[in-house]
Amino acid sequence: MLPLRLGPTALLLALLPVACDSNPTSASGTDGGSGSSGTDATGTATSDVTDPTDPTDPATTSPTDPTASGPDTDGTSTDPTDPTDPTTTDPTDTRGPQMNCGNGVADGDEECDGDDLLDWECSAFGFIEGTLSCNELCQLEFDGCQAFSCGDAEVERREVCDGDNLDEQTCVTLGFDNGALACDDDCFGFNTAGCGTCGDGTVDQAETCDAAELGDETCLTQGFDGGTLACSSDCLGYDTSGCTTCGDGSVEGAEQCDGANLDGENCSSRGYDAGTLSCDASCEFDESECFDNTNCCFENGSAGCEDPTVEACVCTADPFCCGTDWDDLCVTRAINECGAQCSLCGNNNLEDGEVCDNNLFGGATCVSEGFDNGGLSCINDCGTISTANCGTCGNGSIDPAEDCDGGNLGGESCVSLGFDGGSLSCSGNCLSFNTNNCIDIPSWSTDVHPIFTANCGCHGSSFAPWAGNPIAADAYDAIVDVSAGGGLLWIDSGDADNSYIVDRIEGTGGFMPPAPSMPLSAAQIQTIRDWIDAGAPEN
Repeated sequence: MLPLRLGPTALLLALLPVACDSNPTSASGTDGGSGSSGTDATGTATSDVTDPTDPTDPATTSPTDPTASGPDTDGTSTDPTDPTDPTTTDPTDTRGPQMNCGNGVADGDEECDGDDLLDWECSAFGFIEGTLSCNELCQLEFDGCQAFSCGDAEVERREVCDGDNLDEQTCVTLGFDNGALACDDDCFGFNTAGCGTCGDGTVDQAETCDAAELGDETCLTQGFDGGTLACSSDCLGYDTSGCTTCGDGSVEGAEQCDGANLDGENCSSRGYDAGTLSCDASCEFDESECFDNTNCCFENGSAGCEDPTVEACVCTADPFCCGTDWDDLCVTRAINECGAQCSLCGNNNLEDGEVCDNNLFGGATCVSEGFDNGGLSCINDCGTISTANCGTCGNGSIDPAEDCDGGNLGGESCVSLGFDGGSLSCSGNCLSFNTNNCIDIPSWSTDVHPIFTANCGCHGSSFAPWAGNPIAADAYDAIVDVSAGGGLLWIDSGDADNSYIVDRIEGTGGFMPPAPSMPLSAAQIQTIRDWIDAGAPEN
């Protein structure tokens, strides 16, 4: 609290009992006037009052005293009848102590005057350190006071960080892609020199490469036989998916296949009716054993083959095949007895010897084969179930059925998915993205400012161009990164927790706005918070 100040009348009343006690109404002595008297140790009469009618009283000031001058010209005497005397106190003046702001002396109701701060210090008002100052209205100013101390590893009030305490912020949360964040020496900002932006073509401090900037690295220097090297989506390593090592059983880069790994392909998927697909020594498909059915007879519910010679042979061997319907036995005769060149693989039936046929796998799935997701494929003339398109979530590699895997987001971000910002992550099954931490930044003009204009009328243009000002630009300039006193900002862009206006709308020190608008709804407060934490853009 500021010191209690008494006006002239109050001061006089406060001192009155003392004056009465020292001036009894009846006493006599050798003083020669009315007052109190006594004798000292030698018996000499003494007096403790001033008799203005006694010319011999050395304490008396008389207007007829030749040693006194009047009106007073030297300012050493007090003459209640002299209007020019600067020390005169008019007992009829009830205005209280008079101020003279600017004279360098804190008098009257002044809180301070120039350098005269009445010995007040920042600590008296709950601040940690700093220096009070006085404004032109002789009021104390707290802008020089600090409610926090930089260097104690505690993030307080306006501080955004302190030493190694970054308040859970990282390069990523500040909009960068990678790197190491640091705190500025004054604790008011972050040092982002160690942060990097992946995709700008510049290899930043924490990056291995960036876009086409690979240094002198190639697939060969990375230990492969050939192919095209690329930079990973996070710029923290190389993408070797375009590199190849033929013969290791893994389909990489430009390889179509590798050994028995046909990458889920078969003759049917390559456009043939049937046959056996294989891989050559260059890791490309060998389709020499694939063929189209040119003279084959399938079970079709009626007699007939593509090749009349094969048909006649079958009808001779088994008249049933020509007199009624063609069934599996007729087809088998066509192949085994009449030289038909065809295969039953691809007819969506599991015949003898087949382990799969198109999308039939006898109940097998990627999960039953020990994987987490993906789809099986049928290869080698229906003789092999391929798991090449199955995936394992959590291995950091984006398998065919996956959108992402752990920290590997395949170059996607909240922004690329249509949000304004935030942190994208991968779902637990790797089949989709987790956008819970992606945000759509509230708009100052359409979301935030209307909350202020509807509820903060007492701080409208009649008071100052403050939050409730209907002119959005003026209201923005009045509260964003503007001091609220005591080392605090009304809105600390990027930090809702250290914004004084958030303290007030959440009830710290009393709710703002007051009734009947008190308090704002939880949704309104969250909108304001989200906007501030996003940097308080004037959007």
